[in-house]
Amino acid sequence: MKKISNELLKTYYWMIVLFAIFSISVIISFALFLWRENEENIKTVEEVKTLEISKKDTVIGTKEKKLTNKQLELIKEYKKGKSIYNLSQLARLINVSRPFIYKKLRELETAN
Repeated sequence: MKKISNELLKTYYWMIVLFAIFSISVIISFALFLWRENEENIKTVEEVKTLEISKKDTVIGTKEKKLTNKQLELIKEYKKGKSIYNLSQLARLINVSRPFIYKKLRELETAN
């Protein structure tokens, strides 16, 4: 068996060391990424818990939202077909959910 020259052996050692450093840096980067993502999720869960506690044991979204006259006019225009907004745009504009708008539309139909 032939002997490997010292120069070639040094090159192999450097390649092994560089590969090891690269592998370790990839593992550390991935671990830091997972840690940051989990930290953000934990913050989100804590915010939701704080919100639920601040509502004093009420389910989120059960309060009836009071609409201003302008918001009611926009919903009435949508009902008549004169609105320039579609349902999603209208919901974002008056800051309510689409099911809430459906509910208001049904209320307006029964009121007429």
